[in-house]
Amino acid sequence: MHDLHTEPRGPYLSAGDPVKITSADAQLQQQAGALAGTFSSQLDRNAALMVVLAMQANRLRASRGGVLPPLGRL
Repeated sequence: MHDLHTEPRGPYLSAGDPVKITSADAQLQQQAGALAGTFSSQLDRNAALMVVLAMQANRLRASRGGVLPPLGRL
């Protein structure tokens, strides 16, 4: 569902609206965080927590309303 909103090569349901993209990021972050606590495998927990961290980092990207410039322009 996240990629349906954020991926320009797909349906791109957000049409590039940073508010909608950030909302999709926040929803995925919340779902991954909730799932992390349900896994018995440390590997699976770590994978879910990496998604949480990635979505937190996305909020810093300029394309999502954050303060970081696009990659390659740091």
